[in-house]
Amino acid sequence: MTALGAVCSNQAPCLGSYSAVTQLLDAIDPCNWYGKRDRAIILLLWDTGARAGELCDLEMRDLELERGRVLIRSGKGEKDRYIVVGQRAQQALAEWLDVRLRNGKTPPYVFLNRREEPLTRHGLAIMLRRRCQEAEVEGPDNPHAFRHGFAVAYLDNGGKIHTLQRLMGHATLRSTEVYLWASDRDALEDHAQASPADNLS
Repeated sequence: MTALGAVCSNQAPCLGSYSAVTQLLDAIDPCNWYGKRDRAIILLLWDTGARAGELCDLEMRDLELERGRVLIRSGKGEKDRYIVVGQRAQQALAEWLDVRLRNGKTPPYVFLNRREEPLTRHGLAIMLRRRCQEAEVEGPDNPHAFRHGFAVAYLDNGGKIHTLQRLMGHATLRSTEVYLWASDRDALEDHAQASPADNLS
């Protein structure tokens, strides 16, 4: 089984492995209604760091895919902000939108349950837990773990911390700086093996 989560500083759960996320996505059938929805959700969480409530509250009017972004209305602190969506997540979202409506209803929310009602945070958590079990992926399987994983991966890939602060909707930089330690985890592990001073005879 592949470990999906790790423990960052202050016991913050974070997705620590690209291979685990890939394994999670590979276990989902991309050809059916649930598969398209769940792939879009997972990629959007992993690519944007959106909170569970923010994702469930997304409405069609908030999508600006032609500009590669999504509007988060009244996020934490009652502040609106834009989150940027990468090409792969955009594609998954577009594929979901193609099949989203099945019964002639036109609900405003982007992500729906089988009754075409808005997906709730509880429903989202259950879906993620089930998908992780099916994929035999271990570790934190809740929406917040994806948020932490996004932050660490963003910094690992060279993203700027001030931009990350804005994307995550943090009021202060201090809230974002906790991820710097987690991002440096690989450097710490490598140095433990390759330290010149520690390898003196």
